[in-house]
Amino acid sequence: MKEYKFFHDSCQGWLEVEFSELIELGIHQKITASSYISGSKVYLEEQYDACTFFVAIEEQKGVAAEIDIEFKMHDVDGFKQVKNPRQMKSYDPNVEYQCCVCDGPIDVQANGWAHGHNAQPLADGQCCSSCNMIVIQQRLEDIRSAVNDR
Repeated sequence: MKEYKFFHDSCQGWLEVEFSELIELGIHQKITASSYISGSKVYLEEQYDACTFFVAIEEQKGVAAEIDIEFKMHDVDGFKQVKNPRQMKSYDPNVEYQCCVCDGPIDVQANGWAHGHNAQPLADGQCCSSCNMIVIQQRLEDIRSAVNDR
């Protein structure tokens, strides 16, 4: 059975899941802004969003959560090495992630990843798959130039 990390502070808790799991379960549009996102991880708030997740797992996969056994608690108060979800970007199911190169929407990959590609060295931020081809060409050109300058 899969184990999930549960983070908490003095008044709220969040279940850490992969964004791809929300896509796979078809619930990524049901998650509220009370949850947070960082990279490929979504931190589901404990009262509504974590319940939505567990209900979907039970309905679709026939697996009931064993909350008291599977969770490892991570106290975010006073421990700098533990991420505090309150310091992350709020989850917004209505936001279509935008490419920082062409300003178009960022496509969702086959594995559920919807946050784009690193746009360096062309721009700071994330880019769509089409612009990523230009980014890769620029990276290769930069490598070629660095080698030729030696």
